Amino acid sequence: DFRRATLLREQGNLDGAGAVLNALMAALKTGSRTPWTAFKMVSCGLLQADIQLETGEAASALRTTLQCIVIAQQHHLALQEAACMVLLAECQASLGLASSGLTILKSALPRILGHGSQHWCGRTHYANALCLLSDPADSASLLSFLCLPSSAAVHSLWLRSSHSLHSLLCSCFFSQLSGACLLCALSSASHP
Repeated sequence: DFRRATLLREQGNLDGAGAVLNALMAALKTGSRTPWTAFKMVSCGLLQADIQLETGEAASALRTTLQCIVIAQQHHLALQEAACMVLLAECQASLGLASSGLTILKSALPRILGHGSQHWCGRTHYANALCLLSDPADSASLLSFLCLPSSAAVHSLWLRSSHSLHSLLCSCFFSQLSGACLLCALSSASHP
């Protein structure tokens, strides 16, 4: 069922994916609380929070993510907890709390980059860029992020084409523009 929900989400059927996830979560809550069940619950919760974030329900995504963090901590699922922290940073960036998101992200960085999948490593870099772009006062960190080698940035950056600034960021990495060109493009995009 989890794979079906993931497939529905990728196909753009967010309502169908949400319904499958709700049914799966209800079935998992009635069963015993083993570490494997907790792992499944956190995985479902992360996907559900991601869908909520994608549909603009950042407050609901924040609540779901915090519930996942509690479950992961109760069952000592360190990598799952770190993945929740990455999603929590994205939620906070979308709610206008980018500096808090960066602080949370820094605590999850070693676990994700050391032991996480390629998806979560890329997603961590994406969340870092999202928080840095949401907080223009932190331009020194943005410049240090932009100084990553282009091949590493392209390899690890998680792409989302639905947001214009994010697609601008990705296209700048693909065309290997310098950080200065990107900052000029971002400043002209934010001041029409």
